[in-house]
Amino acid sequence: YFVPDLLRGKVYTVQNPKLPFAAVHGDPDAVIKGKTRIGPTALTMPKLERNKCWLKGISLELLKMDLNKDVFKIAFDLMSDKEIRNYVFKNMVFELPIIGKRKFLKDAQKIIPSLSLEDLEYAHGFGEVRPQVLDRTKRKLELGEKKICTHKGITFNMTPSPGATSCLQNALVDSQEIAAYLGESFELERFYKDLSPEELEN
Repeated sequence: YFVPDLLRGKVYTVQNPKLPFAAVHGDPDAVIKGKTRIGPTALTMPKLERNKCWLKGISLELLKMDLNKDVFKIAFDLMSDKEIRNYVFKNMVFELPIIGKRKFLKDAQKIIPSLSLEDLEYAHGFGEVRPQVLDRTKRKLELGEKKICTHKGITFNMTPSPGATSCLQNALVDSQEIAAYLGESFELERFYKDLSPEELEN
């Protein structure tokens, strides 16, 4: 959701350790001037891209995995947990017309108590899919950061939440790995000079 420009920086509430998403938080939008974005609204979906119609966004390969019996077992166990189940249903309600905005207002007021219903604007077309790792051997949801390094010039990062916690460190490590794969040198000192000059002082 968008609200008026009322925050000067990121404000987070305490995260539930059972959930792979940050708790409700707000931060000034980096793209749209004069807007603050408050979220998340998190839905479970068998899609690689959220903002496409259902038939366009569904991957047949992904669907095969979603219909796996171990995945069903993990989903059943997750939905058996009251806190997780309530979180899932609450976020489904957030997507509903009229009532969704009213329900979300209560969460948003944890960040900005003075917010009113008129301040909330649904952020159409914003937000995307955050992949979550399911361990089919252990039959459980894996929380936190995961990385698949193929050593073939491509690396996959499943970011923790909030992703900004480690995105720059991931970029540094991945860039070094890919440069090595290509037989090129990575100018670490230049990287630090541009993005983190204090590192050069240590």
